[in-house]
Amino acid sequence: AVVPRMVAARTGRGLRVTPLARPGLARTIALAHRSDVAPPRAARELQRMLLER
Repeated sequence: AVVPRMVAARTGRGLRVTPLARPGLARTIALAHRSDVAPPRAARELQRMLLER
C-alpha cells in the first residue's frame, strides 16, 4: 500500500517501509459546496487552513 510518512512511521512487526524516490507522489485536494448555500464555519476554516499551505 502507498501511505503517508506519518502512517509509515507507525508500522508494526512484519512490515517493511520503502520510501519513494523523488519526485514522489502528489495529491490534489478539492472542496465543493452548493452555490446557493453559504458553507458552514467549519468548512470555511478548513478552506482557510488548506490555502495557507
